[in-house]
Amino acid sequence: MSILPLFIIKYISRNLEKTELLNSMGSNFSKHQNFLI
Repeated sequence: MSILPLFIIKYISRNLEKTELLNSMGSNFSKHQNFLI
């Protein structure tokens, strides 16, 4: 039973890392767009 919560925590942490990476990439992209404009 203890394996399931660990799996869920790992899955959520991975998704959080991905979303953080996407957000940072998106913010950097918008900054570059503003700079180009």
